[in-house]
Amino acid sequence: MPSWKLWKGDQLKGKPKPSTRKGKQKGGLAPSAEPEGSPAAETGGHEPITSATAIPKLLLSPEEELCMKTIYTSDYLSHKQRIPTWASGTCQWFLRHALYQSWLQEPEIPLLWLSAYHGCGKTTLASMLVDELYSRTTHASVPTTVCYFFFRDDNGEQKSATSALCAILHQLFSARPSLIKHGLSEFQANGIKFIKEFDLLWNILIKASLDPNCGKVLCIIDALDECEYISQSALLHSLMKWESMASNSSECRMALKILITSRPSPQIERHLFTRPTIRLKAEVHNINADIAVVAKARLQRIAQRQSISGTTLLNLERRIIQKARATFLWVVLVLDMLEESACASKDSLGSFLDKVPQNLSAVYETILSRSPNPWGASKALHIIVSAERPLNLDEMAVAFAIRPSDKSPEDLDLEPNIAQAIMDLCGPIVRVIDDKFYLVHQTAKDFLCTGIAMISPAQTEGAWKHSLHVVESNCVLANICTWYLRFPIFEGCFSREDAEALCQEHRFLNYAAHYWTSHARKTSIRNDRKLTEAILELCDIVSTPRVWTPLQGHRDHRDHREMFPLSALSDPKCGLGISQPPSVLVASAFGLSEIVQELSINTAATQTWGDGYGALHVAVLFGHLGVARVLIEHGADVNGGIVRPIELALTMKFWGENQQQLENAGAYKKWLQAKRDEVPFWAFNEDDKMLLLLLESGAELPAPKLVRGRSGTHVQNSTKEGCALVEDRIVDTESRSFEPVAWHMRRIVMAALANRSARAGVDY
Repeated sequence: MPSWKLWKGDQLKGKPKPSTRKGKQKGGLAPSAEPEGSPAAETGGHEPITSATAIPKLLLSPEEELCMKTIYTSDYLSHKQRIPTWASGTCQWFLRHALYQSWLQEPEIPLLWLSAYHGCGKTTLASMLVDELYSRTTHASVPTTVCYFFFRDDNGEQKSATSALCAILHQLFSARPSLIKHGLSEFQANGIKFIKEFDLLWNILIKASLDPNCGKVLCIIDALDECEYISQSALLHSLMKWESMASNSSECRMALKILITSRPSPQIERHLFTRPTIRLKAEVHNINADIAVVAKARLQRIAQRQSISGTTLLNLERRIIQKARATFLWVVLVLDMLEESACASKDSLGSFLDKVPQNLSAVYETILSRSPNPWGASKALHIIVSAERPLNLDEMAVAFAIRPSDKSPEDLDLEPNIAQAIMDLCGPIVRVIDDKFYLVHQTAKDFLCTGIAMISPAQTEGAWKHSLHVVESNCVLANICTWYLRFPIFEGCFSREDAEALCQEHRFLNYAAHYWTSHARKTSIRNDRKLTEAILELCDIVSTPRVWTPLQGHRDHRDHREMFPLSALSDPKCGLGISQPPSVLVASAFGLSEIVQELSINTAATQTWGDGYGALHVAVLFGHLGVARVLIEHGADVNGGIVRPIELALTMKFWGENQQQLENAGAYKKWLQAKRDEVPFWAFNEDDKMLLLLLESGAELPAPKLVRGRSGTHVQNSTKEGCALVEDRIVDTESRSFEPVAWHMRRIVMAALANRSARAGVDY
């Protein structure tokens, strides 16, 4: 069997293991080999962190333990284990590089950037550095902690800067429990929400690294270019500010050192181009030497299996290195294809290499053009690229097999060996790691996917390039999930416990229940009547209760936007108190604008429930601008309800800032009704499209009094009722003049105030 047919990482069982491994990966960027040295727990060092409960519970208070569990937002250890180990003898040039040594030893160089284009082995090198640094800590004179994070575009846990900071903090606190106090104070002040706040997490890291008990912290952050754009910007801005402070002021120098790897994207280049940088494109000689080591080791295994002569093998090795152009990924893919072939003679091997293109995109095209079933390959790739998280073997087996005619799990014609089946269809462009499906590299996703709805043949270089559109891919999974959830076996009223037990029996149920709405929101159902009808059925949870509703349940977050929508609708304490929400409210809560459009034809947009709440309130509550626009176009009352939509929009921001104080005092809804004459207008921002939509649609500003708060800061004072408004100054709209102090009041707000007060105008 070709080596790329199965590629599994370690399963963590029994006692914790260091992250270096033997013989567990095949088809990777380098053959498996034990690196020199391995992590160990000795004085001054620490073992790799292996779980959320890495610190013995006796060392933590219950609150500290909860804080640690809260920041464990990603399985960073398994993310590292996706990465192939390096071949023995490779990467040594980097360890000797002058800039790397300076970063390690000189306090005035806290930041190092490793820049390279795709396929050069950055991630494998970063993984090697983590293991190498672990081994160094065993003999370090200064207590040293090694932390890491690997960004990946194909996994929701690995996309954001907040996830990265949470992972780094979890590793740091696990190694140095005395530092947990820096995270605990923010946890106590802000609750679970603090893991979503980049600035809070960054400040915790800086404070912890300045603590006298911290020691040295070496942090490896890989593939920054795959971090989502907004949080990437925040991270780069903070890195530059920190690096400048640490480099230029001896008083501010700290033990924290960060090494970043990335492709040279424009935004990253703009921030980092003046910083110490190792550019792999300038290290072609060293990379080619490493490629030679990798290719030789892998070719020897192929030669033994396919009986290739020694002379032919040497010639093959020479030609592969020449064509590789310092690109590890190209070598891996070519060797995978070679291993799959039956070539063994000098002529057949020479012909094989002659036909292999040097361009990565062309290699991907060649691989997929050989698929025995292009339709099946396309379906598998649609599923892999659009999945909200990597699917495991059982989930993929169901997703790949299900048909619209299936009525029960027993009807599914499942592949007995789904990993083999998918990789037979897609070749080495797909990997199975720890029983989960991934693309071989981000460049494969770049090759396959496009944001352009229609591409003419003249615009493409082949049948497969940009053949997957994000809307179509999500449509594939939306159909798969809705077909599955509509099985009669999943109908009825289920408790949370019964629903979770059902997931153990039906392995695709958990994924379908949690993510069908996300896929439905990201696709277009306008011309797909069958999918529209399926979604309408699933939204009708009153007539036909289904198991997906308790599975989503109430997520353990205090912010409404982090709650499962149905809980926010039905919870009488902090929700809208609508116990049996109709379809239009369910669709509005999940942002299904085209479904809301369909339902609004029959006056659903103007209906109200409970205390006068309608679908517009729900859309505002969850920030679904498209849904709000549809509802307003169909006559939704922008000034209806005990709490009007614009009040809800304003106070949602306030709630996000002050949820803990409000919960302690007795609920968000009570506050809204009691304090509706005090609106935190610091929440206004001229880029807030929801507020502007409401104002432009005729929403009246809610009250004669505005409370000026501290824009962008966390509230520190609270009233007896727990309404933690910072009342620097009460502004009465009955007066004609406003003195514009340092708050973010925009012109449109002031104009709306002028209209509401029916005065001659407002001076500012």
